[in-house]
This record gives sequence, structure tokens and C-alpha cells, in this order.
Amino acid sequence: MPVIKFTPEIAGQAVRYRAADGSETSTLPQIVGAYKIVLFSPETMEYAALEDSSKTFTIRNANTLAYAVDGGQGTVTAKMNNKDIMSGGEIAYGKPVIFSIVSNANYRLGAIKQASSDVDISKIKGTYANGNTSYTYTTPNLMSGDSYTFAFVSKDTVRFVANNLVQTVGSIKPVTVTSAVGDIKIEYQLSGTAWVTTLPSTLAVGSYKARLSRAEDLTYRSLSDTVTLVVESKKEVESLVLPTPGRIEEGQALSACTLIDGTSSGSFIWKAPNEIASPDKKKYDLIFEPNDPVLYAAKDTFITLNVIPVYSMNVTAGNFGTVILEGRTANDKYARGSVLKATAVADKNYRFAGWSDGNTSATRELQANANLDIVARFDPVLYGVTFTDPMNGSLKVFANGVEVKNGAEFLQGTLLTITATPDAGYMVQSVKVNGALVNNGSYTLTQAADISADFLQKNRINIWSRLGS
Repeated sequence: MPVIKFTPEIAGQAVRYRAADGSETSTLPQIVGAYKIVLFSPETMEYAALEDSSKTFTIRNANTLAYAVDGGQGTVTAKMNNKDIMSGGEIAYGKPVIFSIVSNANYRLGAIKQASSDVDISKIKGTYANGNTSYTYTTPNLMSGDSYTFAFVSKDTVRFVANNLVQTVGSIKPVTVTSAVGDIKIEYQLSGTAWVTTLPSTLAVGSYKARLSRAEDLTYRSLSDTVTLVVESKKEVESLVLPTPGRIEEGQALSACTLIDGTSSGSFIWKAPNEIASPDKKKYDLIFEPNDPVLYAAKDTFITLNVIPVYSMNVTAGNFGTVILEGRTANDKYARGSVLKATAVADKNYRFAGWSDGNTSATRELQANANLDIVARFDPVLYGVTFTDPMNGSLKVFANGVEVKNGAEFLQGTLLTITATPDAGYMVQSVKVNGALVNNGSYTLTQAADISADFLQKNRINIWSRLGS
């Protein structure tokens, strides 16, 4: 049995024991069941009052089931082997307990403890009906007595922001709600005690009530809240000091331009924040919103903007090369004065031939002062192939399987095949390109090539004969 001791001991302190059915006794209970220890200590000059019911204990037989609700806000019943079992009752050996759990309105199952261990309740799904949320929890098969404690917690509160609560005569709009939860009902009390769902387009200056309501569900508490709708007269703020506009570029929405300082009794916003800024337009509409919307109305005004022009700079490469761009934007648009560095890089066996605007520097910096569309051009690197018909044989040159004509030009890197054929009685002495011997009959073109072949007469066989009589 529990031992309770107060420190310090004060007159009027008391200990009571609360059973699962809510009944209490000041003496230690003798009946099997789960009990809460209710502690009370009165307030004194030195100590605050104490009322604590967080401690529990269980009286049970060796093979009994004890269960209780911690903190109220719901009820729990149990069945074993298709029979009701009260807290403190004998278990049906080898059978599970089926708990029927019902939370009070606006509460849900928060925790289940099996003895001192937490039960995973993440997969226990509830159903909501008629103001109560019901759950079913089935234990493992019991081989001995056990105890379970159930706790209920408050469901989530519906969070919302009510909009259009301060309005001006002549421009009445319905109250709207911004919330992660839908289905919020809005009603208005315009006179007397009646509530209506439609707000008229004209209302006199004054205060009106708007009621927001939503039924409870599995996740959220029921909602019933009242806000005030204020309709004010059109009193204007005098002597406005316009703000200083920040930087804005052509093509940006006005919302990208920060408004700095200005009249301190309110704030300035763009009347059309999604309007696209243009260098051709100087004046843009603002709205001044006062800090005290009950006394002052919003006021329309305008401000002059210096919109920075934006230019298109398209820099591309023609065939046989690429262009590397440093400082390139995703859409090839650049604010006036921006710098784009361009480097033209030729493919292998090609050379940079200049830009379409006449510039011949492979690397250049382009400044955004006007729309620009230029192309890097590349030319092939060509070399001539020359040869003459040799004596005592023939010389043929092929490129890509096609016979080459004397004086033809080919792309650097072209593989030439050289065929030297001697006349009868001769043999090939040498094949040369630019005076250097070629041993394998082929040559890769890296410069202008002058090809020659020389043939050597073969040795004759001498025949000697001696005739006798």
C-alpha cells in the first residue's frame, strides 16, 4: 500500500483515494481496482495551496485486470472472452482484453500505459459521432494479471485569422477566414439577436458581430468564436510624406520595389503590386494605410519611379565551336550597365573567325546598354596538298577514299593515303611529305603537304654462256 507523507506537515492536510467510478474514501481501499491518490494541503501565509491527483496505485489479485482513466474526460469498458470485465475482475486466461474507449466532447485518446510502459497508440484509429470519439484497443493474450491506465487530451484548437474586419462605408466585403481548417461557418449579427449568413453591401458606421463556428471532428475541437466588424467613415490623413522607392528593374513586379520611410502614422503599399514596371511609365499608384483604421481611411496617391531598363543579350556560337559566358542570367536579360564576359572556343581543327558584329577578339566583355544578338563564327583550318607525277612510276593520293587532285585543300587532321606504283623494271625508292620519309603510306594533315615519290631501276641479271665444239 502507498505511504503518504507531507513536508512540512500543516493542519488541514488530507489524503483521499479515488476509485475508477469517481467515488472517494479517506481510508485505504480494500477492493481490487485502480485508484488515484488525491492530495490536499491548504494555503498558509508561507505555502501555496496544493491539490494533486497525479499519483495512482492498483490493488489486484494475482490474475486480475485493473484499468482506470487518468484525469477523466472519457470512459473505458472492457471485454474478455466476449464477457464484460470490470476493473479488478479475474482475467480469462490466454485471452486478449478488448477495451472500448470513449472520449468526452473536444477530447481524444492521448496515452495508454500498460503497467508503467507506454502503449503505441499511433495505429489506434478513432471514429467521431454525436459529440464523442470512440476507439478500440485489443491487448495481447493475457497469461497473468495486468493493469492499464488511459489518459485523454484536448483536441487541437482551430487556428484562424479573420479578414476584412475593418472596412470603410461604401465598400463592404464579407468577412473571410484564413485557416488550415476548412468548413468554418460565418454568420453576422447586424441588429437585435438574429444571425444571418449574408452581409449586405452597405452598412452604417458602427460595430457589428461576426460569429465563426465549426463542428468538432476527430482532430479539432468545436469552434465558436465571435469577432467584431468595424465600419468606419472616410476621414483622410492630411499632408502625406511619400516614401523613398528602392531599386526596380524593367520587367519586375512593383512588389519587388521596397518603399522606405514616408509618413509615420501609417504605411504605404502598392495599389497594383503585380503590375510590371516599365521605363516608359513614371508614375505608379500607391495606397496609404493608416495605423488607426477606425479613425482614418486609406488614401490613394502616386509615386515617381526611375525604372532601370533591361536589355536582351543573346550570345551564341555558330557551327564548329562554342561560347563560354560568365555572368549569364537564366533568361539572357540584363539590367542596364551589367557586364557579360564571352569567350569563343573553336572545335578541334577549326579556328575562331570573329563575331557577327565585326569584333575579332575571342574574349570580350559586353555591357548591357542596348539589345544585342551576336554570333561567334568559326572557319575550318585548311591545308593544300600538292604533288607531281614522278618518272618511272605513278603517284596517287586519297582522302576519305576519294582520289585527291593536285592543289586541293583539306581540313586539318585529314588522313591522307599515299599510293606509289613503279613501272615495270622499277621499284619504290622513297615516298616523302615535305621532304620527310613516309614509311606506312599514310599521313595526317597538320600543315600544307608536298608529296613526292622516287623510283629506282631494279638490278639486271647477267647471263654468261660458253659454247664448245
